Amino acid sequence: MTIAAALAQARIPVLISMATEVPLELPESAGIQLRRGRLNQSGFEALIREHGIVALVDAAHPFALEAHATAAAAAQNAGIPYLRWLRPPSRLADHAGLHFASSHYQAARMATAFARPILLTVGSRNLMPYVAQARCHGLPIYVRLLPCEESRTALQQAGLDPATAIFARGPFSMEDTLELIQRYNIGVLVTKESGAAGGVPEKLEACATSGCTCVLVRRQEVALETGCSTISALLAWLAGKGVAGTVFNAAVQM
Repeated sequence: MTIAAALAQARIPVLISMATEVPLELPESAGIQLRRGRLNQSGFEALIREHGIVALVDAAHPFALEAHATAAAAAQNAGIPYLRWLRPPSRLADHAGLHFASSHYQAARMATAFARPILLTVGSRNLMPYVAQARCHGLPIYVRLLPCEESRTALQQAGLDPATAIFARGPFSMEDTLELIQRYNIGVLVTKESGAAGGVPEKLEACATSGCTCVLVRRQEVALETGCSTISALLAWLAGKGVAGTVFNAAVQM
């Protein structure tokens, strides 16, 4: 990943923590370590002590609010600097057929109002509002999920037929999403405002090409002073904190 590569190049050892077993392509560097598995706050603090972590860069998904809160609290209790990596948002003003929602519950109501088959690309943790609304309106609903056990469990808990799931790992091209829209006659695609890293531009292009409506769930606003969105700003922040040891980079994938 870009952050780890940049820190390793700056000769700052990096420990990447991932919540899931989803494959991650890492740059070849002796200064990069990887661990997996979800951590609560005490687990984070134990990890910080065990590895002598001197700064925490929180690169979790923009919508992983619980992960952000846990990482920030662990860093504060451990007495180390904390910085949140902010994914730059996509440019959205020029896209027709785009509707904004402030929550998944609002997005579910908006998506079903068009009375067309729905494709969800919102991850596995937010399926229930959409499934409930789709059933009320008798609408078919399809989901694109990561190929992992957590996704399969969420699918089962939501009561969705496995035949309605597309298990795949991105990044997805415009053509990938367009093919799904056409295959299932999708009228509404629902996604999250996760920026270019989350494939939002490609999804919007696929919707524009096919005439499919897109409902986008807005991310929670974050004050700019709490984070950064460029490698140069990150390195400057670390230098200002006098970091010369191991950086813990919390990288939780969608």
